[in-house]
Amino acid sequence: MRRNEAGPGKASRRLDPTRVAQNIVQVLQSNPVAYKRFGIWWWFIKGFLKGAGYTCHQLWLLEDYIDPEVAAMVPDAPFDQKLQAALRAYQFNSAFPHSDGRVENEDGDLVMIYDADAGI
Repeated sequence: MRRNEAGPGKASRRLDPTRVAQNIVQVLQSNPVAYKRFGIWWWFIKGFLKGAGYTCHQLWLLEDYIDPEVAAMVPDAPFDQKLQAALRAYQFNSAFPHSDGRVENEDGDLVMIYDADAGI
């Protein structure tokens, strides 16, 4: 089973996007470097937060930088599936960090995530 698939007893559930956005912003306000844990999904999450009304006034790394090469690795899928995949990536990369700061993409390849807006 790939790490981005639901395992036994882990049925897909509908997430409340407003609450998810609030929680992500709270986490990133206290630990900005945690944005990297979203891996290739970071630019999706960044757009999601901006679409939810958050700006660089609430979270300073919400400017306009995007890494098009890494952002292009995100598979095309409905919004809910992308959000769930981003949260799974965050959980996976938090639990299994690499010492060099890279994260795994959906295929298990190591990718460096760097957002110039964050500067870290």
